[in-house]
Amino acid sequence: MPAHSSSPQTGKPVNQFRQRLLILLFIVLAFLLFARSRTTVTPTVAAVPTETSPPTSTGTSTPTATNTPQPLPSATSTIQSTPTNRPPTQTPSPTPSQTPSPPPTPTVTPTATQNIATPTPDPYTVAPIITGPRAGINVVQNRRILLEWFWNGTLAADEFFDIKLRPDGQPASRYVAWEAADAHEFFAPLPPGRYFWSVQVLRGYITNDGTRVFESFVGPESQPQLIIVLAQP
Repeated sequence: MPAHSSSPQTGKPVNQFRQRLLILLFIVLAFLLFARSRTTVTPTVAAVPTETSPPTSTGTSTPTATNTPQPLPSATSTIQSTPTNRPPTQTPSPTPSQTPSPPPTPTVTPTATQNIATPTPDPYTVAPIITGPRAGINVVQNRRILLEWFWNGTLAADEFFDIKLRPDGQPASRYVAWEAADAHEFFAPLPPGRYFWSVQVLRGYITNDGTRVFESFVGPESQPQLIIVLAQP
């Protein structure tokens, strides 16, 4: 029997299969490119089912060449992180605090000090000050007692301290003495009672026989001081 040659009907399904396979590959590549541009997970390509050629109309079955497609490599899409263009974080610069400067210290210009001499009061305008004994002291009749005072001056040759003793309530003196010093020893031959004594500067002189000659008072009288003379027991 003559050998059967491949009929045109057998080659047609093969061409159609190839066309379909190319179309499918194009679709898969297009999908992979689209998935990569969208940075999505790569889809898994399913295996293409094997198509067998239909049997020929002849009685003798001729084995049909089967085109088994090779499995496509699984395309893994690596997701690349797209850097986000964020503006750099600006660290706020510390605002310089303005510390108020202290006010300038005023310069004190020393003024010329004038040496003004304090005028010394005229001692003749100031009365002597009694320093002892204390006011109201009791003195026994015919006993001695020391009278003392202070005067801020110097007596001239014709000046004396005039010591007077007056009974309480009477203007006239019962005892008069002159002294050139600032103390006098008093003998009290007076009747018992209350007496006030004082000191005053006067001008005068004493004669050879002891006579006192009064001319004038040259200063004020001191504050009177109380003395109580007691009767002799």
